[in-house]
Amino acid sequence: MKHVAIALAAVFLLSGCFVWDELEQGEAILDAHSPNRNKRKKEEEAARAEAEAEKQPSASQRMAEWWDGARSLGPRPDDPPSSDPLVSCQLPGGTRFTKLSECRIRGGRVPKS
Repeated sequence: MKHVAIALAAVFLLSGCFVWDELEQGEAILDAHSPNRNKRKKEEEAARAEAEAEKQPSASQRMAEWWDGARSLGPRPDDPPSSDPLVSCQLPGGTRFTKLSECRIRGGRVPKS
């Protein structure tokens, strides 16, 4: 009698896993062969890709942002005149372009022009 009870309990407990696995396999087969399901998935993927593309700035936007933050060695036209100009500074390691005060602090020599 114990053996029959154990066998029945095993059948009831283990049959759910088998049924669940079969349902998952059937769902995968339906997804692979159903045109409506494939169409829905493609639409969802396209919407996701479009949303990601909107988040990322275009190349021209990135270039414009870079130029907005770009710096040059010369003063900007809208800056007031500076009492500390950029100069060619001769240092022991070579010539560097620095502000006059920085050149003096580093022990450099400004050639006369």
